[in-house]
Amino acid sequence: MYYILYLSSLCRRRRWPDPHYEVLQCNGGYSCIVRVNHREYYCENVSESEVLAREAAAQRAYQFSVNESQFAKAAGVIVAPSKAIYASTPIM
Repeated sequence: MYYILYLSSLCRRRRWPDPHYEVLQCNGGYSCIVRVNHREYYCENVSESEVLAREAAAQRAYQFSVNESQFAKAAGVIVAPSKAIYASTPIM
């Protein structure tokens, strides 16, 4: 339940801009989009509250951002953390 804090800390360590959350009201609950390092991450399920929706989106963004360097190493790609390729929607 601390992924919002984990993600903020990760952004500070990597010198990325702070995460930006956009909560959307859906049928029967809430969904969230979080923008991290010029990428968007969506929570997969509808949540009961805005806080839970933000937490779910932060968890997804954090887990992908932490593992990005592992994916690059496995593929034999050497990239700087701010130049890594993400499996999310780029912001144009």
